[in-house]
Amino acid sequence: MWARGLSRPGLAVGVCLWPVWLWYVRRLFDGADEPWGIVPLLFVLTMLARQSIQPPRRAMESKPSMTKTGDTVALAFILAVYCLCHHFAPPLVRAILGMTALSIPISRILKNRRFDLALWGLLILSLPVISSLQFYAGYPSRAAVAHGAAAVLRMSGTGVHAAGAALQWGVWFVDVDGPCSGIKSLWTGALLVCLLAYSRHLRGSQTALFSAAALGVILVGNIFRAAALFYLEAGMLPFRQTWMHNAIGLVAFGAIALAVWGLAHLFPPEDTGRGPGGDTNVRGAQTDGGAANSSSSTGPRRGEWFGKTGLAKTRLAPIITGVFTALCLSGALLPLTHPAHAPTTTSEAVWPEEFEGSPLSRVSTRIPFGDAFPGSIAQFSDGARQILFKSVSRPSRLVHPSRDCYRGGGWRIQPAPSHIDSQDRRWSAFTASRDGRKIMVREIVTDSEGNSWSTVSAWYWSAVLTRTRPPWLLTVVVAAAEN
Repeated sequence: MWARGLSRPGLAVGVCLWPVWLWYVRRLFDGADEPWGIVPLLFVLTMLARQSIQPPRRAMESKPSMTKTGDTVALAFILAVYCLCHHFAPPLVRAILGMTALSIPISRILKNRRFDLALWGLLILSLPVISSLQFYAGYPSRAAVAHGAAAVLRMSGTGVHAAGAALQWGVWFVDVDGPCSGIKSLWTGALLVCLLAYSRHLRGSQTALFSAAALGVILVGNIFRAAALFYLEAGMLPFRQTWMHNAIGLVAFGAIALAVWGLAHLFPPEDTGRGPGGDTNVRGAQTDGGAANSSSSTGPRRGEWFGKTGLAKTRLAPIITGVFTALCLSGALLPLTHPAHAPTTTSEAVWPEEFEGSPLSRVSTRIPFGDAFPGSIAQFSDGARQILFKSVSRPSRLVHPSRDCYRGGGWRIQPAPSHIDSQDRRWSAFTASRDGRKIMVREIVTDSEGNSWSTVSAWYWSAVLTRTRPPWLLTVVVAAAEN
């Protein structure tokens, strides 16, 4: 069975990181993020199951094992980082450390190497990372795509220039919205890169170069996609059908996937001596009797000295085992402790008494996670709409886009055109539908100096780069949508 390859260190790490796996399962099915992470996870599990039912090959006399001291040292280092940052690192960071630790025994099982970059990438992609990527990288990627698309459009003779994350043509603005930012294309492209690198047995350096080249291809593909969509959304084409927007996206992604596939074949696969299914990974392995381990007469092979002739045969081995055991116990028990936090008090903000000319009345509704919010939250109504105000005192991931909240509540989200209010401020907007009900949601972030941001990601980077000062006001307006 492949589980034997985990041996005691691998199994110990899997057990001591139980909070990571518990959080991972909850996030995988809570609906707050895209559920695409199940795809790479199922692929890795399938490869493990396939490995477990294959008969051992003669070229591989010893089964993959986690008994090498080098692997134990690597696991101990990851556990030490995990323990040090447990109480202040967000759950996603702890999950990345957990998946990194898990990649070591899985790499040993499937590739018979200490660390396989493609396998590590698949495990990281299985985490719920898309919403975090949209938050941190959404605005930078949208701005990069907008500037690239503007350059392409100017070369065609169109007087377009980038205005933040939008394309401006005269008095017309065409937003490079979230779906066009390339985050989903980046995630899908990364998945394709990891699958191709795994199947072609690329070395770590090859996988890194392949990933960098594929990133450039994805960026260029999204730039041309945004340029094509500009002609469509700006009404510059004599015809326009609703299906054309999705068709352009599919064509662009198909071209990106084809280019990435071609890039993969520029890198020669590693000669692993591996049969179908990848059950061995011995370079230059020989099947005639006794010749499979010819390195014994010429000294240890590259990568084996540390595990077989170095620390494993010194007095440090028991010390490493003891430290590793202590770290495993610490990792398993740390979640049961709760560090003391100094009490924080947040003064109630002064909320508007009217909104867009309509008087407001306070709605006494308990807001989930309001106690942990870096500021204060209040909900109002003007009789026809629900208005949520969030006074923010510092940039934080807790100030997430409202679409994440609705998606987590089981609503079906669809992007909508930006809303321009009477002060010429641009609001991001989307529709949400559930159980036959459809609503329109728009939001904006403003500061006391008159600056405004249509997306939380754009505000976050301005706040982090100190281009604006607190406090900030995030306003969310919910109204019934026309069917």
